[in-house]
Amino acid sequence: MEDILTFNSIVKTLPAFSAAAKAESFVKASKILGIPQKSVSRYILHLEQYLGINLFMRERGKLQLTLEGSELYHATSSSLAHIMTVLNEISLSKDKTRFVIGCPQLLLSWLSRRLTCLKQLAPHFEIELVEFEYRNKNYQFEMDIIFAFGLGKWQGFESYLLFEEEVFPVCSPAFAAKFALSNNTISVEELTKLPLIHGNWALGLTWQSWFASLGVEYSPNGVNKEDLYSYLISQELAIRGDGIALAWAGVFQSNLNLGVLEEIPNLRTKSNIGYYMLLNPESPKNDIARKWWRMIS
Repeated sequence: MEDILTFNSIVKTLPAFSAAAKAESFVKASKILGIPQKSVSRYILHLEQYLGINLFMRERGKLQLTLEGSELYHATSSSLAHIMTVLNEISLSKDKTRFVIGCPQLLLSWLSRRLTCLKQLAPHFEIELVEFEYRNKNYQFEMDIIFAFGLGKWQGFESYLLFEEEVFPVCSPAFAAKFALSNNTISVEELTKLPLIHGNWALGLTWQSWFASLGVEYSPNGVNKEDLYSYLISQELAIRGDGIALAWAGVFQSNLNLGVLEEIPNLRTKSNIGYYMLLNPESPKNDIARKWWRMIS
């Protein structure tokens, strides 16, 4: 056990020694490694005390390796380089077997139910679905597929339309019965007077923009930050009967099918934007991604 602890303590000193030998300076080594100069000096002192020799000598303000130091440097530099090469190869190999999908919050539930199709197309891949809102124009390709909301053009990506935005109000059956919302008699203006559940999402229609698309001016007076909810929570509050929420065609269809939510009729609006699948043109996984898109769009 003592030998293992000693070995571990010596291994920790080798990157500092290698960096100092290459840079011929403790100061430069500390900058390369991103650690204080005192730490570099302490690591090398510990290594020299363990070996019982000096590894460096100063000559005209520069660090020079002793004969023993030179031998150790050649051994450590080649070994560390080999270790990094192997680590990178293993990391790249792992990436090749992973299918990473970035998806906005609104689509998470909808998309998770469609991963079975992708698993059938790519049975040897580990599929990872992460919440991700695409907003960065300089985004680097860290994901195999990105689902994004917009007009359909993203620089550097291939884009494939899933569905156009179609938004409508929903509420629980009990709420609909209480306010007689199922008989096609409510107007858009009357809807502004009912309890509305507001969201804090950055993309897609809000109540204000939804009413505006129907030619009705609406200002959410008295709505605080504490009264803003995510897509999914707004749906849960509507199911509970707290008010009326906005829903997106396709995305929340399962709640309508189950009967826990009810669409207020004749109030659907469409826009010229939609949800798209974005692909890196150079990705070797695109053939699988396109087949999946044809299955789910």
